[in-house]
Amino acid sequence: MILPIFFLLSAWTTEVVTTGPAQDDVLLAIDSFGKPYIVVTEFPFLLLFYKNNGAWIADTFEVNECFGEANGTRDLAIGRDNQIWCIYTGYNSSIETYYQIVAHKDSLAWRKDTVEFYGPSTVSPFTHASIVTDYFGNPHITYTDSVSYSWAWLGGYYAYLNHGIWEKTLVDSFIYFTYGGAIDLDSNNNPHISYFRGVEGINEHLWHAQKYLTFWYREEVEHRNYYADLAVTSIKLGQNNLPQIAYTDASIDTCWVKFAWYDGTLWHIETVATEASIGTQKALDIDSSSKPYILHFDIEYPTGAISYKDTGVWHKVSLPSLDPPLTFGFPGSLRIGRDGTIHVTRLATNDDYTYREIHYIYGTIVGIEEGERLKAEGGRLELDVLPSVVRDNARIQFTIPEKQSINLKLYDIIGREVLVITGRLVNAGNHSYSLNTSNLSSGIYFLVLEGEKESKIEKFLIVR
Repeated sequence: MILPIFFLLSAWTTEVVTTGPAQDDVLLAIDSFGKPYIVVTEFPFLLLFYKNNGAWIADTFEVNECFGEANGTRDLAIGRDNQIWCIYTGYNSSIETYYQIVAHKDSLAWRKDTVEFYGPSTVSPFTHASIVTDYFGNPHITYTDSVSYSWAWLGGYYAYLNHGIWEKTLVDSFIYFTYGGAIDLDSNNNPHISYFRGVEGINEHLWHAQKYLTFWYREEVEHRNYYADLAVTSIKLGQNNLPQIAYTDASIDTCWVKFAWYDGTLWHIETVATEASIGTQKALDIDSSSKPYILHFDIEYPTGAISYKDTGVWHKVSLPSLDPPLTFGFPGSLRIGRDGTIHVTRLATNDDYTYREIHYIYGTIVGIEEGERLKAEGGRLELDVLPSVVRDNARIQFTIPEKQSINLKLYDIIGREVLVITGRLVNAGNHSYSLNTSNLSSGIYFLVLEGEKESKIEKFLIVR
């Protein structure tokens, strides 16, 4: 019997979005058509890049964006009808005031809401803010605010847009300014927030908060004694609304990327990579089977790396190499499209950080080689799937050159056998089968026809 070939793809596609002096991480969101949107800081400007007829176009939507102390407080999301939402910090130097701003772009122009402001007597919003949209396209955010207008007591807040008004609630309060909060929504639009809570430089523990009705349920995920100043968390809800969290953990000498996942009863902690860190709230995403992927900076892979978990084991793949004078790659965001394509942003710099390139990288890490044929002389199988994008039913057509035993199987994108469609002795000629896909998740699948002398593989996409 001839078996299908499984392999690691190394041929990523890399595009240079823009160049210039090096600045911070790069935000990314993917719309329902798989189209990328990228936010880049070119101080004091905040720019949204998108593609038009194959070219990257810049849209400047903020001129007084804060840089420096409030660096890293941005996030990007795509709502229903592909509306773009961005949360960031603005600054008015004449009155020394910071603003937590949520901006969105409608069909006419950019609209901006000031959710919070921080005057001279309050702390500046150092730590990360995060945004996500619900099924109806409404934004939900988490961010830091001062509880008592002092440096010593901060709160992590949640807010959502309710009929044009931002409804704000306190999630948790904590000493000092570590937060690193990230947000995702479950299938009932209840928010789940991952964050750090603790005092300066020590005991900055990882927490998870979930809102149910009007109450917040908070739970410590990992009790740590490590240094995690201004570190980031990234959260994603998998099957059965169970949370998964990627985060940076560190001591004085070592930095780790860790992964926490909840089985419905207990939290489990795994070390994904050593001498590594994540940079944004969009560093973690999951595919249609809830398999996690984490984008991170890694000493072993200075161009950036993706770690993914398959059958209980973590694997690491390097991002594409850099061309001189570029020497370092700082990964930004990772998003997985509906078709299973992995999308990544990267800030690439030279040794002294005087030159940068913003990279958009896309491809697939693991799968079955499409169109691979293992042939013996004299045989030729033909295989086709109609349509190539399937909702509930697909028509499989194949041709057998001579009477022989065949196996027709379906595999998912990571090579797991999903279904044995048929396995029997068949006569030469044309054959067809109807495949009901209504019980299968959205994503890329591979149909494998195995004959006695050769095999044929065809890829198709299931979309819900």
